[in-house]
Amino acid sequence: MKSNSVRVKARMVSRRNKLIIIGILILLVLAMVSSIHFSFKGTPWGRANFAQRTEQYLSKVNYNFSSEYKLSTVHSFKTGEYKSIITLPSGIQFEVLEDYSNNLFDNYYVAKVEHTVSNEASEAIRGIFDGNPRVTLYIEGGKSINKKLTESSSYTNLNSDIKTHATFYVKLENKFTFMDESILIEQCSKFIKWIKTNNYDANVYISFNDGYVINISYDELRVIKDGDVLKRAVKIQTRV
Repeated sequence: MKSNSVRVKARMVSRRNKLIIIGILILLVLAMVSSIHFSFKGTPWGRANFAQRTEQYLSKVNYNFSSEYKLSTVHSFKTGEYKSIITLPSGIQFEVLEDYSNNLFDNYYVAKVEHTVSNEASEAIRGIFDGNPRVTLYIEGGKSINKKLTESSSYTNLNSDIKTHATFYVKLENKFTFMDESILIEQCSKFIKWIKTNNYDANVYISFNDGYVINISYDELRVIKDGDVLKRAVKIQTRV
């Protein structure tokens, strides 16, 4: 009897130890999953804290836009930092970020110019190409560039040191193929002529089907004056 009782107790202890080990393993797996998730998405409290700081920051800056905006806060796995994306009713979308001194800054003025020119360029290129080609103007430089702009800034009155960091990204639909090279060059020349006419000189990167691109730098574009020179500058290249 005593022997059976000992065996029963031993089995109970063994079962309890197994449950403890399984519980520990489950906790470790949950901890690993949470750690990976937080590495990519950030912590809920981290996002909430940054969103609150963004709200406070926006209440202090003197920008002329509606208070009816959408705010979303995301986390960068690459940098480990948070940023807030502000979407205005007008469609302008800008970011609030944190610098190395833990101070917040934004790119509202840059985003405002990008939005205006991108819309104009998209409308212009739809008059040249069929379908719904997408055009986006992107100005690099972050905080330092944004400081040089004001509420009344437009792309045409920006200095060349800003324009040299600006790029028109054009994505054509797959129907445009390398077989239509002469037609494509003619159409791209029309778009670049529109850029020149409106004093929107920038880097131009046009991508289309079959892995080909047209890539013209700001320095090349700003010195083009003759139509034939423009066509010679539009060279189709294989995407690297």
